[in-house]
Amino acid sequence: MSEVDREKLLLATHLAVTFKPDLMTNDKLEAATKGHGTLVIPVICAANSIAEDILRGLDISLVDASAPTIPLDTIVKNAIEAAKEAGASPENAALIVAALAYFSGAAARAGVPMANRKLGALARIHAGACRTSAISIATNKFTHRVPAFPAYKAVYEALLEKKLTRVDGAKLPPFVAGGAIYGHSALGEDINVPELAKNAAKVATEAMMRAMEGAGITAYPLWPALIGAAVTMEIVHPDSFLGEEYGPFGTVDSAYAAGLGAVEAAKLPAKIHLRGTGEEFDTAKVIGDFGLILKDIGGPSVIGSMALNEIFAGFQEAAIIGAGFSGGPVNPPLGHLCG
Repeated sequence: MSEVDREKLLLATHLAVTFKPDLMTNDKLEAATKGHGTLVIPVICAANSIAEDILRGLDISLVDASAPTIPLDTIVKNAIEAAKEAGASPENAALIVAALAYFSGAAARAGVPMANRKLGALARIHAGACRTSAISIATNKFTHRVPAFPAYKAVYEALLEKKLTRVDGAKLPPFVAGGAIYGHSALGEDINVPELAKNAAKVATEAMMRAMEGAGITAYPLWPALIGAAVTMEIVHPDSFLGEEYGPFGTVDSAYAAGLGAVEAAKLPAKIHLRGTGEEFDTAKVIGDFGLILKDIGGPSVIGSMALNEIFAGFQEAAIIGAGFSGGPVNPPLGHLCG
């Protein structure tokens, strides 16, 4: 086929597809830009913005620099503006950009309690979204969706029964909890923090999976694990380090322990791999980090959850972990690209 004939064919196809919007893959063009069923266009716009800023030399690293802003602030701000211009609400824009920035190289957190930065909070603030908790988060829509309440119920019942850690706060001497004696000793780093984080995430994840089954839907493991980690990281000190059992000191934080518990409960693979590049990710770290992101992100809608689910479809194991219609055999109209 000649170049001219090829162009004529492509033009004819484009005109045929766009002649009547109702015949396009999405139910309506408006849905593709305003979040009434999909956030495809805002995700693409945010991704383009991040790529452009990285290519022009901005450093996407999240660091605890002694400065009011870092280059990541500029990257996130620009991407959020692009997503919002394409129709995403502030909360959904924050979630989309935080996820894309994370997989582009930004860490979920950096620093110590007095001076730290967290990717979820940074994105939420730049988006102008309201602060809330993980209780406002719901799973991706798998016919139905399940909000985070079952995870909260299970975790707080276990807390009241003192089942999540061997350390009983009623028996601690005064002024131990809340200081370096606790957080930077074997009591915190080796016992309480990993026990509480791992056990809470496990209980929360299992509760979400049972709730999904109770709603008559398959307990796809990704979202129960994400919500389980998010609910856990609202309780556990997010800037705590773990003992050397989990890795060189200073390299492994409490979010990783939460990720371990969630991954174990959801039976997720230990490693996941990015499509195209084959880059390998530690699943527990990803789940734990996103628990930290989600607890700070605001209150994204279920369509925001669906957008994040589609972003996770970028992994080769997407169909196994229940990530995105793009990664599996289910292919409903609202999962399609526009045009």
